[in-house]
Amino acid sequence: MKSVYLFPGQMVVATEPSVLSTILGSCVAVVLYDVKRKTGGINHFLLPHSPEGVTGSLRYGDYSLAKMHKTLLEHGSQPSDLRAKVYGGNSVLEGVTSVDVGSKNLNFAHEWLKEHRIPIVEEKIKGTSGCKVAFRTDDFSVQWGPIREDEKVVAIASSAAPVVKLAKKIRVLIVDDSATVRNVFQKVLSSSGQIEVVGMAADPFQARELLVSQKPDVMLLDIEMPRMTGVDFLAKVMQHMPVPVIMVSSLGSNDGAALRCLEIGAVEFVHKPSQFDPSVLRNLADALISKISHAAAQPVEKIRARAKFQTSVSSVRSGSGSSQFLGLVLVGGNAGSQFAFQDFLRSLAQDTPPVVACIGTLAPFAEQFCKDKKSGSVVTLVAPKATVSLEMGSVYLIPVGFQPRIQSIGGRFSLQMEKATSPTYSPSLEKLWSSAADSKDCKRMACLLLSGFGRDGVDSLVRLREKGAFSIVVSPESAPFSSLPEAALAEGAADQTVGPAELASTLFRHRSDLAS
Repeated sequence: MKSVYLFPGQMVVATEPSVLSTILGSCVAVVLYDVKRKTGGINHFLLPHSPEGVTGSLRYGDYSLAKMHKTLLEHGSQPSDLRAKVYGGNSVLEGVTSVDVGSKNLNFAHEWLKEHRIPIVEEKIKGTSGCKVAFRTDDFSVQWGPIREDEKVVAIASSAAPVVKLAKKIRVLIVDDSATVRNVFQKVLSSSGQIEVVGMAADPFQARELLVSQKPDVMLLDIEMPRMTGVDFLAKVMQHMPVPVIMVSSLGSNDGAALRCLEIGAVEFVHKPSQFDPSVLRNLADALISKISHAAAQPVEKIRARAKFQTSVSSVRSGSGSSQFLGLVLVGGNAGSQFAFQDFLRSLAQDTPPVVACIGTLAPFAEQFCKDKKSGSVVTLVAPKATVSLEMGSVYLIPVGFQPRIQSIGGRFSLQMEKATSPTYSPSLEKLWSSAADSKDCKRMACLLLSGFGRDGVDSLVRLREKGAFSIVVSPESAPFSSLPEAALAEGAADQTVGPAELASTLFRHRSDLAS
């Protein structure tokens, strides 16, 4: 049976037997279930009402419940067949805010369900600590129980993306041969209030002892070190004691080594700053804390599986098919996407429509990646830094430091490359796909969303699909990082959900359908 985990600010409706689970603090989860069709959904909202000027966010109960209700009705449910169960609204924010957030969320849920005449058949609410909920869609059963001390979460409401702060700080080990860098990282991370630096090592041999004794949640690992390189040490860690690892290296370092680390099993990559002025440190802190928080959420079992990850390469080749109707393929993702993307490249033929790929994890090494993978693919790999007319049989991997835009003039696609104001947050998949969604040629586009965390690109993927683009989302259970594809599925952004090995064949079938 399919299992999906919801983070704060998410909603899932399942039309096949599934287990939908989440962990709640003051947030509320409402389960809606169709007793005749045996389909249902669950949400996880942080606050009851959307602030003025904010629309379309699942963080807020008014939008989240309306969206779930509408989705069920679109799948054939009748309003009279719906039943509800309500969970959460716990008192876990005492001392953080004087407002009883849990009660406000619960009052809203009750009022909304009463207004829509949906009876509540079960409630587990207003506890003094967090709880975990697991909803089985095949029989409407819900397992509920208190969470352990180390599972507690506090949902913090803000105007940005959902933020989850662990009641237990994330334990981080810093491994870098530079004492200056170690001290800077320690200061940056400790000041966040979310992270505890449990050890610092100057080389892999010291790090090995600290890994065993301190058992960190995440390790920051430098690539260039004496006695043993970070690449070699990472391989040993993934084999013997898997832990989420974020690689760190200087600008201009060996991109081939960084790519190798991602292939071995590293979660992410960050550049260490060449200067330490306040603005640089602020950008560094934002990037590091975000990456560490997401890395810490990865179960060890998933890290171990990724370390041994071997994708089956599809042998699908499109030989003489016409590309008259499918004019552009857009590919996006971040952490973990490199695995599926490499297999996808090897499955492309010379007559493939132009492919524009925005892969956050590969962006810092786009040029090196294109050089390394050139011999393994029949398509031309390009890391563009200027405006280009998109050509059949070419794949354009967007490098860091640019914000790309798609243009369509006279049925011909081009790619505009604009210098980004902040390389920390570029390239943006949302900006790339948003520009594509502004085109009148969306029906000639196909979009592939791969592994990742966050929701970069999800909103524009919804727009693209609504305007006729064909959307393929990698199945969350097959993605090294599942929250990005889960967010897309929650928003109804997928025409098809497939495993990584089926991406190319699904695309080619769609191309044939268009041409027939």
